[in-house]
Formats: sequence, structure tokens, C-alpha cells
Amino acid sequence: MKSIVLLTLISLPSYGFHPDTLQAVEDITSKAVQEYQQKEVDCLAKTLYYEANTEGEKGMLIVANVIKNRIAHKDFPDTICGVVADKRAPFSSYKAVQRSMGKDRGEGYGRYREAYKVAHRAIQEVRQPSKVVSFKVCSHPSKFFDKLVLVFKYKQHCYYRGK
Repeated sequence: MKSIVLLTLISLPSYGFHPDTLQAVEDITSKAVQEYQQKEVDCLAKTLYYEANTEGEKGMLIVANVIKNRIAHKDFPDTICGVVADKRAPFSSYKAVQRSMGKDRGEGYGRYREAYKVAHRAIQEVRQPSKVVSFKVCSHPSKFFDKLVLVFKYKQHCYYRGK
């Protein structure tokens, strides 16, 4: 989306568009990008809250990195909200995240606020993706995870990669 918009903005002056038209297009584009970015932050923060709020900042960062690893992986969607909602490997919190999208209840409270800080940090952080693309509560049995390789454990979660 961004590359198409930038190409359009670069090519508009050559077609003789009025500067006010260009400014209006830039304003609309900027607002759309900001709304898209905020939606991605909301999806990530709410997922971190519902998946790992009891595991502190480090636990939430690990879950954020799993989401980023999925984005980098060819078999998963290329957005945070897409990864969280992916029907092939949905996050257990997806329904709670969906119900809370667009609602501000709780965003001012301790762990919820921490989840938003971690989400912003994780989105801005540039790092090399790893192969860890799945996790679960260690004590919950699941045949799906039998075909994956356990990479590490952190608090109550076990983190896996494909074989």
C-alpha cells in the first residue's frame, strides 16, 4: 500500500495537478498510514495483554517476537492483525482481541498500559527473525505441538519451531 501511494505522489506533479490537490492526497495518505499503524499497535498490544500479561515485559516481548517471526515467514500473513487472526494458527486470545478492538476500556490500567509500551517497542525494534513461530502454555497438552521442536521455555509458555 505504501509503495503504491508513494509512486502516485511522485507521479502526480507530472500530470499537472494543483499543489492543493497534492497536499490533500498527502494528508489523506498520511492519515490512512497512521490509522493502519495504530490498528497494528492495538492488535499487538491487546494480543500481548491477553496472551502474556502475567509474564511481564520480557514475556510479552517474546510473544511479540513470535508474531514478528510469523510475519517474516512465508506461510503466515504479513501484518500483525493478519497473524493474530490467521485461522490456520490462531492465537487463543483472538476472540478477546476482536471484542476489545476500538474500545478504550482498560488501556489506562497497569498491565494493559505495559502491553502498549511493549507493543510500541517491539514494532520499532529491528532484529533478525528466528524460526520460533508457535507457543503454548506448557501444561496444556496439544497434539499439534508434538510435530514441532521445543526451543525454549519462559515462565508458563513453551516456544516451538517447525521440524
